[in-house]
Amino acid sequence: MDIRRNDIVFVKCNAMVPNGSVQCFDRPAIVLQNNKGNVSSPTLIVAYLTSQIKRTDLPTHVVLQHYPGLSKRSMVLLEQVDTISKDDVTDVINHLDIEDVVRVNNGLLISLGFGEVA
Repeated sequence: MDIRRNDIVFVKCNAMVPNGSVQCFDRPAIVLQNNKGNVSSPTLIVAYLTSQIKRTDLPTHVVLQHYPGLSKRSMVLLEQVDTISKDDVTDVINHLDIEDVVRVNNGLLISLGFGEVA
């Protein structure tokens, strides 16, 4: 399966039992890892999506436009960055357009402490 940065993928959670705010359900995610790593590594760095659109005032919550393959409007939880096995990816659903890429990148910079919260 060819997986690239900014792909929307479906992830089957095999790692743990959900606990509090930790995301561990079969769900879509955005691939954040660079393409060189996506080719050579057995793992991927992702951020999970949710259809529970809440706290849109947080800079780490990025609401996406609608994409075919996603059943509902979704929000990226950039405070929920995770490393997963490529084996847990069951499908590549779509790819972010440039407007959403910019907003996700900005939210990720803020989440990791490289950007300012305005």
